Amino acid sequence: MITVNYDLDNEKEKEAGEGPVIESLLAGIGDEALLLHYHEETLGPLERYDEDNGTEYAKFLRVYLECGGRPQKVGERLYIHRNTVTNYLKKIRSITGKDMTHLDCRVEAYLAYCVEDMLNEGSSEEALG
Repeated sequence: MITVNYDLDNEKEKEAGEGPVIESLLAGIGDEALLLHYHEETLGPLERYDEDNGTEYAKFLRVYLECGGRPQKVGERLYIHRNTVTNYLKKIRSITGKDMTHLDCRVEAYLAYCVEDMLNEGSSEEALG
């Protein structure tokens, strides 16, 4: 079996001048309601759990994705043991039903964070304009 580690935060790609391809694709959808629905369906349960319980699993998940799903790197960045990373991922799975060790689940969550960033950027630009 071949294991592929896909780093969603690939610095080489950014340096090569690839540009914000995902953001362009999402902006091309043009249906803000659809994007909000996607974000809610993907991250809503986790965000509600955090709000109700005073936890920060949604923030943890963003860091996990930024670190390419590598527990060692997440642990170093958050100053937690990699076993704690594994435990947090199990909790996120119990809340969302999604296993973030699988690439398709990580991509879904990553896209939802891209939607969140894009919509937040748009609303802050509207507030300034």
